[in-house]
Amino acid sequence: MREWSLTLTAEGGRKWMSLNDRTHYRPKAAMTKLWRTAARDAATAARVPTLERATITGYIYKNRAGRYDPHNLFSTLKAAIDGIVDAGVLEDDDHTHLRAAI
Repeated sequence: MREWSLTLTAEGGRKWMSLNDRTHYRPKAAMTKLWRTAARDAATAARVPTLERATITGYIYKNRAGRYDPHNLFSTLKAAIDGIVDAGVLEDDDHTHLRAAI
């Protein structure tokens, strides 16, 4: 089994995106683009090759105390997965290419 690690941080204007957000579509699209571009650039820099199938595991580390629901941040992971597809790592993020994203 081969593994690659990409680290994306909420910096440089990037903020966590939550499923609970009720953000207007324009700012949401801009934030999605920031995460997507960061993931594409990270996958390219890590020289992740083209893969037929993959499993993506996302870990969330918050730098403050307090409660949060990790699954609400799936919007951020989805944007990152789209960036990995943009980098050419996967042909698509459908069920035939992406086994799971957790």
